Order: sequence, then structure tokens, then C-alpha cells
Amino acid sequence: MRRRVDAVISMGEVGSAIFQLLAEGTDIGLIGQDLDAEKNRLLRFPSSKDQPVDVLHICFPCVNDEAFMNSVMDWTKKYPCKELVIHSTVKPGTTMKLQQKMQTPVVFSPVRGVHSRMLTDLKRYTKCWATHPSPSIREQVKIFPQEMKQCGVKTKMWKTVPDALELAKILMDTTYYGWLIIFAQHVKHVCDRHGIDEDVVWEFTEEIHEILGNRPKMYSGEGIGGHCILPNLELLNDEFLDIVFAHDRYYERRLKRDE
Repeated sequence: MRRRVDAVISMGEVGSAIFQLLAEGTDIGLIGQDLDAEKNRLLRFPSSKDQPVDVLHICFPCVNDEAFMNSVMDWTKKYPCKELVIHSTVKPGTTMKLQQKMQTPVVFSPVRGVHSRMLTDLKRYTKCWATHPSPSIREQVKIFPQEMKQCGVKTKMWKTVPDALELAKILMDTTYYGWLIIFAQHVKHVCDRHGIDEDVVWEFTEEIHEILGNRPKMYSGEGIGGHCILPNLELLNDEFLDIVFAHDRYYERRLKRDE
């Protein structure tokens, strides 16, 4: 019986964590591929570097949806697979468009967590996944959920089209967090304008948050920063959110002006 083999494409913080998760939790062969040859990894000696695999894990970022899909298709030619799993944050509609180009079931399963502790967070959060709503396609997706279970990771299949999960990743994970940071920035801006210590104003929410849990105190810091929130927002191309998040650039300019 042929040994099961998976390939993980892009060995950055997400891909490396997926690779390590599978290496520790399963006995399958693993191939880790990256544009940086020094990051490439070959574990448990699969038969060759260019071969059919069971699951192809896509972990490189999506900046342009067409370029992303073309790159994914190129990797599927190099590593023909039984299941294609996209862990990257993508523009809504990407999974369905890819499925139209492929016979292999395409699964969208975004990651949740902080990049610097991604392996820990992969084990902490439920790994939601979505695919084409057709029963004939959904019934083919068996290996990926089984592997996650072996690794001690809970999974949940979304019953709607993948677009809903693609939107949820952007809106309810990174954009929501960024929204809270922007509000904190504006609180500081208004407090400074009135000559009030922002911490004194935030005190008013402490008991409300303790009872209701919906008034978290955020710190304005020096802007949103990071490499997820703003790039993910660009995938939506939402005029209202673009206007709101422009406040982050305004706040950054004001900080530099006040230095």
C-alpha cells in the first residue's frame, strides 16, 4: 500500500506551522516547498520531490486573486493531489473559481491565531473548512479532516458556499480587530483634543466589559501595523471600510508630526 504523502507550499509562519503540525501528529510523508530553497523540507523520504500527493496545502499569501489562482494551478501540475486545501486568506469567490478549473475538490480552511505562535493556535482553534456545496464534491473531502483529527485539531465543515467563510476570515478576524484598534486611536485623538488622559476615559468601560464582555479596552499604540489586517482588507475592495481604515494612516502621520 502506497504511503500517504502531503505537500505544503510556502514555508513561512503559516506553512511551517502546518508542516510541523502534520509532522508531529501523523506518520505521513511530507514535502515542504518554498521559493526560498533554503526553507524547503523533505520528511520521511517520499519517493520523489515531484510526485502525486494526497493533500496539497497552499499557504502563500494572496495579493492578487488572478495571480494567486494561476500559482495554485501551477503547483497542482507539479503535485497532482486528491484534495487541495487553501489555508491562505483569499478574496471572496476564489475557492469557487478554482473549483471550476479543477476536478479535485478545493477546500478553503483559513488559519486563526497569531503568526508568532501559529502552531499553538492551530491546536487551540477549530479548523473551519468549506468547499463547493455539491454533495458529490463534499463527499470526496475525507483526508484533510482525518489528518486534522489525528493532529488533535477539531474541524467544522461550513454548510454554505466557501464565499461565506472567505468573508468571515477577513471581516470577523482581521478587519474586526483592526476596527477596534482604529476606535482606540480615535479615542486617544479625542481625549488629546480635550486634554484628558485616555486611560481615565477607558475606566468607564471596565465594569460594563466585566458584565457584558463587549467593551474590550484596546491600546492605540502607533497604528495597526502587522502584515495581515490591512492587506486582507484590500481583498474586499470595500469603499466604506477603506474610508474608515484611512484613519490609521492619518493617525500615523499625526504621530510623526508630533515627534
